[in-house]
Amino acid sequence: MSITKKQTILVISHEPDRLENLSETLHQMGYQLLFAGDAQEGLRLIRRKSPDIVISEMNLPVISGLELCRRVRADQQLHATPLIFLSDARNIEMNQVEIRLVGADDWITESADEATLARKIKSVIDQKHMEKDLRQFSQQLRNRHFQMAHMMKSAFN
Repeated sequence: MSITKKQTILVISHEPDRLENLSETLHQMGYQLLFAGDAQEGLRLIRRKSPDIVISEMNLPVISGLELCRRVRADQQLHATPLIFLSDARNIEMNQVEIRLVGADDWITESADEATLARKIKSVIDQKHMEKDLRQFSQQLRNRHFQMAHMMKSAFN
């Protein structure tokens, strides 16, 4: 019997009530949780703990969630980290463009039900795993192409 690693979610929020509600839901879903109260702490935890996914508020003190996402996407080691924004339902239409421009994978409103939250998390994590698999397969094909070209060159010399 194989033991699977519990997936880890980093939640970045400076609002205790929101954090408590979301953490309770995610914990019940079986995720291991990490918490950060601001983007700077969140960035440190992303680097140190490599969470499977990050759920962040957009409006954070000092550094916004949007800037956090920009920094994650610009970092060669972190750029593939899945990130979902938690957004106020009143502003979601206005925020959708900004969310996509900074490279976030998805968003969810605070009032989303548990099934929607679970579906979005699973979808984003699955997408990132497929992207990683495709990059690895592409690298294997390039390596095989190089080997074949080398063999062909050797055969004709």
